Amino acid sequence: MWIKILLCTTDNVYAIRLADYLDKEYGDRCEINTVTNLESAIAYSKDTDILLIDEYWEEEIMDAIRAKKIMCLAILLVEKMYENQGNIEKLFKYQRGDVLYRSILELYSASGKIKISTKQILDSECEIYAFVSPSGGVGTTTIAKAYAKKNALYENVLYLNLQPMNAVWEQEVPEAGLKDVIIALKSRRGILQLKLQSALSANRHHIYEYAPTDNPMDIMELNVQDIENLLNGIRELNKFTKVIVDIGICNSEKEIMLLKLADYIVCVVDNDDEREGIDKFDKFCSLLKIAQIRYKCRLDKKMEVFKNKVTKRLESEYDLRGVINGGWAPYIRLNTNEEVVERIAQSDSFENLGMKYAE
Repeated sequence: MWIKILLCTTDNVYAIRLADYLDKEYGDRCEINTVTNLESAIAYSKDTDILLIDEYWEEEIMDAIRAKKIMCLAILLVEKMYENQGNIEKLFKYQRGDVLYRSILELYSASGKIKISTKQILDSECEIYAFVSPSGGVGTTTIAKAYAKKNALYENVLYLNLQPMNAVWEQEVPEAGLKDVIIALKSRRGILQLKLQSALSANRHHIYEYAPTDNPMDIMELNVQDIENLLNGIRELNKFTKVIVDIGICNSEKEIMLLKLADYIVCVVDNDDEREGIDKFDKFCSLLKIAQIRYKCRLDKKMEVFKNKVTKRLESEYDLRGVINGGWAPYIRLNTNEEVVERIAQSDSFENLGMKYAE
């Protein structure tokens, strides 16, 4: 979604700094113009989505809204925030640019004054990796996080955990997260792009994430169309070069849709219950073959197997099945899972991942 922002202020230094920041960080998602007087702001507001205006003009802007001279969302930029907000939205003027931008999007998405406008170019460089497993407890999340961490050193990476029961968050949980994105998906109000941007957080490893929802049913109730809209919406952000989707066990139609939309399918296997693990992997491959016929797509050609803690003897079992070898990770005994993730991320475990994809 492309949004137009009009900034009305006599503070030229602030106007230049804010405009430069938004152009640099969000230039592919928004356009910002500036004026220095109220008359120009009112005149240009008809072609604007959001009007940011100094609190100096609060009374005049309220009169213009009542007279229906301004139909877009108007937000006052104030130097002090009070509990009594009044009848117009207000934002603290001096705060970090990314926080201010997300706050603007939050107010816009809740305003009911959204204008659907498009100026999106699909980012062909965005690659989606779907991490799945034929059974639980094989380390899918550990491997997915390690791959995300390795790539986040040089690229913009989104780690998207779509396992219903996985609600681990390694930092203070922000106010907005995956729950807000799901609500936007279900609402069909055209606010998905806004929520995908405003609910985004970056952890201390510079990996982008959405804070987990506290209700597993939120994810379980997503349908095939929701999944398609979600991944397409993420691609259209034009922000990420890699999206790491942590699925876990694949056992529903919506997860098959996710595999269809992904560029790479990474099936994580381990050494536990040797014969049973192989049997489950064979059943998973059979599931992909059936899904290919139903959805008229090739899933087997983009699937790679990642061997986590697999012995040499068992490796040959997977090699005999002709599956692309995506990588491996040895058994690592450390105090915390975070340390394990760090060790795998620093290793050469992922050298083959994504390199042998065949059309």
